[in-house]
Amino acid sequence: MTPVEKRRSSKAAASAPAPLSAQADSSLLSFADLGLLPALLDAVRDAGYSSPTPIQQQAIPLALNGRDLIALAQTGTGKTAGFTLPIIQRLIEGNTDGAPAHRVRVLILTPTRELCIQVEESFRKYGRNTDLRVLPVLVASVSNHKPGSSGRGLTSSWRPRGV
Repeated sequence: MTPVEKRRSSKAAASAPAPLSAQADSSLLSFADLGLLPALLDAVRDAGYSSPTPIQQQAIPLALNGRDLIALAQTGTGKTAGFTLPIIQRLIEGNTDGAPAHRVRVLILTPTRELCIQVEESFRKYGRNTDLRVLPVLVASVSNHKPGSSGRGLTSSWRPRGV
Protein backbone atom coordinates (compact mmCIF):
# COMPACT_ATOMS: atom_id res chain seq x y z
CA MET A 1 0.00 0.00 0.00
CA THR A 2 1.37 3.41 -0.96
CA PRO A 3 1.61 6.25 1.60
CA VAL A 4 -1.31 8.04 -0.09
CA GLU A 5 -3.46 4.91 0.09
CA LYS A 6 -2.56 4.50 3.78
CA ARG A 7 -3.63 8.07 4.54
CA ARG A 8 -6.89 7.61 2.64
CA SER A 9 -7.54 4.36 4.46
CA SER A 10 -6.86 5.89 7.87
CA LYS A 11 -9.06 8.93 7.06
CA ALA A 12 -11.90 6.64 6.01
CA ALA A 13 -11.53 4.60 9.20
CA ALA A 14 -11.48 7.74 11.34
CA SER A 15 -14.66 9.13 9.78
CA ALA A 16 -16.61 5.86 9.84
CA PRO A 17 -19.02 5.42 12.73
CA ALA A 18 -17.45 3.51 15.59
CA PRO A 19 -19.20 0.18 16.21
CA LEU A 20 -20.11 -0.50 19.82
CA SER A 21 -20.28 -3.97 21.32
CA ALA A 22 -22.59 -5.16 24.06
CA GLN A 23 -19.66 -5.48 26.47
CA ALA A 24 -17.97 -2.52 28.13
CA ASP A 25 -14.53 -2.00 29.60
CA SER A 26 -14.99 -2.89 33.26
CA SER A 27 -12.00 -0.72 34.23
CA LEU A 28 -14.15 2.42 33.73
CA LEU A 29 -16.08 2.51 36.96
CA SER A 30 -17.31 6.09 37.25
CA PHE A 31 -18.45 8.98 35.11
CA ALA A 32 -15.29 10.85 36.17
CA ASP A 33 -13.24 8.12 34.46
CA LEU A 34 -14.94 9.09 31.19
CA GLY A 35 -13.46 12.60 31.30
CA LEU A 36 -16.63 14.59 31.94
CA LEU A 37 -16.42 18.14 33.26
CA PRO A 38 -17.19 18.81 36.96
CA ALA A 39 -20.49 20.59 36.11
CA LEU A 40 -21.66 17.48 34.28
CA LEU A 41 -20.43 15.14 37.01
CA ASP A 42 -22.44 17.17 39.53
CA ALA A 43 -25.57 16.96 37.36
CA VAL A 44 -25.14 13.21 36.87
CA ARG A 45 -24.69 12.73 40.62
CA ASP A 46 -27.72 14.95 41.35
CA ALA A 47 -29.75 12.80 38.94
CA GLY A 48 -28.89 9.78 41.09
CA TYR A 49 -26.36 8.00 38.91
CA SER A 50 -23.00 6.80 40.20
CA SER A 51 -21.62 4.65 37.40
CA PRO A 52 -22.08 4.60 33.64
CA THR A 53 -23.91 1.82 31.87
CA PRO A 54 -22.00 -0.29 29.32
CA ILE A 55 -23.36 1.76 26.40
CA GLN A 56 -22.32 4.99 28.13
CA GLN A 57 -18.84 3.61 28.92
CA GLN A 58 -18.31 3.04 25.22
CA ALA A 59 -20.17 5.96 23.65
CA ILE A 60 -19.15 8.91 25.83
CA PRO A 61 -15.36 8.76 25.23
CA LEU A 62 -15.86 8.33 21.48
CA ALA A 63 -18.33 11.22 21.27
CA LEU A 64 -16.09 13.45 23.40
CA ASN A 65 -13.38 12.85 20.80
CA GLY A 66 -15.70 13.91 17.98
CA ARG A 67 -16.30 10.44 16.60
CA ASP A 68 -19.52 9.45 14.88
CA LEU A 69 -21.07 6.35 16.33
CA ILE A 70 -24.02 4.06 15.98
CA ALA A 71 -25.27 2.38 19.12
CA LEU A 72 -28.02 -0.13 19.66
CA ALA A 73 -29.20 -1.03 23.12
CA GLN A 74 -32.43 -1.85 24.88
CA THR A 75 -34.73 0.77 26.37
CA GLY A 76 -33.52 2.03 29.73
CA THR A 77 -29.80 1.47 29.15
CA GLY A 78 -28.81 5.14 29.10
CA LYS A 79 -28.47 5.81 25.39
CA THR A 80 -29.89 9.34 25.67
CA ALA A 81 -27.42 10.34 28.40
CA GLY A 82 -24.73 8.60 26.35
CA PHE A 83 -25.06 11.24 23.64
CA THR A 84 -26.37 14.27 25.55
CA LEU A 85 -23.52 14.37 28.08
CA PRO A 86 -20.78 14.56 25.41
CA ILE A 87 -22.77 17.10 23.37
CA ILE A 88 -23.17 19.37 26.39
CA GLN A 89 -19.46 19.07 27.20
CA ARG A 90 -18.41 19.81 23.64
CA LEU A 91 -20.72 22.85 23.60
CA ILE A 92 -19.17 24.15 26.82
CA GLU A 93 -15.60 23.53 25.67
CA GLY A 94 -16.18 24.69 22.11
CA ASN A 95 -17.47 28.16 22.79
CA THR A 96 -14.07 29.83 22.58
CA ASP A 97 -14.49 31.62 19.24
CA GLY A 98 -16.17 34.69 20.74
CA ALA A 99 -19.50 33.92 19.05
CA PRO A 100 -22.68 34.44 21.05
CA ALA A 101 -23.18 31.58 23.49
CA HIS A 102 -26.85 31.22 22.61
CA ARG A 103 -26.71 30.66 18.88
CA VAL A 104 -28.07 27.40 17.47
CA ARG A 105 -25.30 24.88 17.78
CA VAL A 106 -27.03 21.50 17.89
CA LEU A 107 -30.04 20.15 16.06
CA ILE A 108 -31.39 16.76 17.08
CA LEU A 109 -34.17 15.21 15.03
CA THR A 110 -36.38 12.61 16.66
CA PRO A 111 -39.05 10.43 15.07
CA THR A 112 -41.62 10.90 17.83
CA ARG A 113 -42.95 13.58 20.17
CA GLU A 114 -42.17 11.35 23.15
CA LEU A 115 -38.52 10.98 22.19
CA CYS A 116 -38.28 14.74 21.59
CA ILE A 117 -39.50 15.33 25.13
CA GLN A 118 -37.11 12.69 26.51
CA VAL A 119 -34.13 14.30 24.77
CA GLU A 120 -35.18 17.75 25.99
CA GLU A 121 -35.46 16.50 29.57
CA SER A 122 -32.03 14.88 29.33
CA PHE A 123 -30.43 18.11 28.10
CA ARG A 124 -32.11 20.06 30.90
CA LYS A 125 -31.14 17.52 33.57
CA TYR A 126 -27.46 17.28 32.59
CA GLY A 127 -27.05 20.87 31.43
CA ARG A 128 -28.59 22.45 34.51
CA ASN A 129 -25.21 23.66 35.80
CA THR A 130 -24.44 25.47 32.53
CA ASP A 131 -25.85 28.49 30.73
CA LEU A 132 -26.95 26.40 27.75
CA ARG A 133 -30.56 26.68 26.61
CA VAL A 134 -32.80 24.03 25.10
CA LEU A 135 -35.69 24.66 22.75
CA PRO A 136 -37.81 21.70 21.67
CA VAL A 137 -39.71 22.29 18.46
CA LEU A 138 -42.41 19.82 17.48
CA VAL A 139 -43.30 20.24 13.84
CA ALA A 140 -45.35 18.72 11.03
CA SER A 141 -47.27 15.61 11.84
CA VAL A 142 -49.02 14.45 8.67
CA SER A 143 -52.52 13.02 9.03
CA ASN A 144 -54.33 10.70 6.67
CA HIS A 145 -55.52 13.61 4.55
CA LYS A 146 -57.71 12.78 1.56
CA PRO A 147 -57.74 15.20 -1.36
CA GLY A 148 -60.96 17.21 -1.43
CA SER A 149 -61.61 16.89 2.29
CA SER A 150 -61.90 19.98 4.47
CA GLY A 151 -58.82 19.15 6.58
CA ARG A 152 -55.43 20.44 5.58
CA GLY A 153 -53.55 17.27 6.51
CA LEU A 154 -50.60 19.02 8.06
CA THR A 155 -50.33 20.39 11.55
CA SER A 156 -47.50 21.94 13.43
CA SER A 157 -46.96 22.91 17.00
CA TRP A 158 -44.32 24.82 18.88
CA ARG A 159 -43.90 24.17 22.55
CA PRO A 160 -40.98 25.93 24.23
CA ARG A 161 -40.45 25.26 27.92
CA GLY A 162 -38.22 27.18 30.25
CA VAL A 163 -36.41 29.20 27.61
